[in-house]
Amino acid sequence: MAPAAARDGSAVYSTADDAGHSPAWRVDLGTGEVTRLTRSGAYTDLCPSADGRYTYALRNHVDGPPRPVRADAKLLYFPDEGHWIAKPGNVKIWYETVTAFLDHHVLGAAWTRPPML
Repeated sequence: MAPAAARDGSAVYSTADDAGHSPAWRVDLGTGEVTRLTRSGAYTDLCPSADGRYTYALRNHVDGPPRPVRADAKLLYFPDEGHWIAKPGNVKIWYETVTAFLDHHVLGAAWTRPPML
């Protein structure tokens, strides 16, 4: 599959074989950072959204035709932290954000931005 470029030219999206699976990846062209966007499954036809918040793709299935999916991504960045989040205020924001993310993706709740953000 040919890679897909972000509209602003900041990243390239692609898939790669991983033990018979084809996870989706994002490569930041400015930093070279590689981010795995999906954990399992076989994806094709990656299409990043215009604002870069989502990546759309077709997910292949053994028992049926490929179906369209959207890989959501949230970036939570603490420029005043090192390798891990240690400052009490930042820890609270991190836990609120992760809990809201899991509520949305696991429990099906509507996405709500944590009040501290």
